[in-house]
Amino acid sequence: LATAFPDSFDEATTEFLRLTIPNEIQPLSHRASRCYRGMFNSFGYDPMELKSNRKDFPPIALQLMMEAEQAEVAKGFLEWIFSELDPSFRPHRIDINMGCPSKCTTSRGQVLKGGQHKRSGAGSSLLRSPDYVETVTRAVHEGIGENNCCLSVKMRLGFDNDLLFERNLLAAAQYADFVQIHGRTKADGYSKPARWERIQEAKELLQNSNCRVVGNGDITSGEQARELVDKTGVDGIMIGRAAVSNPFIFKDIRHAYGDGNSEHRSPRDNYLLFIDTYFQNLKRLHPKHKGKPSFERMLRSKLKQIIANGFLTNVEVVPPKLVKSMTDLLTTSEYCSDRIYESIRTAIEECCV
Repeated sequence: LATAFPDSFDEATTEFLRLTIPNEIQPLSHRASRCYRGMFNSFGYDPMELKSNRKDFPPIALQLMMEAEQAEVAKGFLEWIFSELDPSFRPHRIDINMGCPSKCTTSRGQVLKGGQHKRSGAGSSLLRSPDYVETVTRAVHEGIGENNCCLSVKMRLGFDNDLLFERNLLAAAQYADFVQIHGRTKADGYSKPARWERIQEAKELLQNSNCRVVGNGDITSGEQARELVDKTGVDGIMIGRAAVSNPFIFKDIRHAYGDGNSEHRSPRDNYLLFIDTYFQNLKRLHPKHKGKPSFERMLRSKLKQIIANGFLTNVEVVPPKLVKSMTDLLTTSEYCSDRIYESIRTAIEECCV
């Protein structure tokens, strides 16, 4: 997206990096640094992604996920980052994931009789207790220290319900520069409507603090983005799943705000530019594997993923004829990624104006 449409979004966040090291290793010890480097490498992380002085790319924050019991690991990991990485490769922002609702993440939070928790769990499981929220946010804040780096927290309204929302919010706001609030609980998943009124309450609660509020949830168009800002008074908006199904939403938002610097293209040209950039970037990911069967399988899989998760999940935006063509392509038995790519381009050229 940033390559194809450099004027679209202001910044982005990596996929989360799960922090964990063996129990026998002290998080702030010299021995732990080998674990941190190993996590970094296994994450497939490229420090160039976070290079702070790249002029051709929006800044990218590093998102971390951890259980409350691993808070000291987060602190040690960040101290390692800011002491070992070249300053130009250090992240400009650290984001804490307290919003992920997936079972594989939240099931780690084991509940005992009487409602006590054996383990805090990660992601949205941290919202079970304001103490978890404070413990993790404080540790990350201490790990950043005096370095020039922003701290943000991505969170939902709560876990099973929103009864602890205000307490969780205040616990995070003690240390965070801003919070990104998804207007649903973990139990809501993505099915229930986002509760923008709770985001508005968060903005009002923190209006006299140094912590800003970013709103998220049910923003699928430029008009909805303006509506969220107008209704809640938030300082910014965050786009998640909608960016996959409609990669042009950021440009739509800029147009909704009358941004004359955002170049206007036809839907056809937008789709072609997006798929061309997407495919070329895929082929540049692992050049040393080029020509191997596993590399070809990866390309084929990624092309079909963008069909399923992009073109076919946003039928309100994608032209009906293109939806049908993409549906046919998704079930194709073609094994050559180049031919699948060319078929996608042909479908776009024939079905869009």
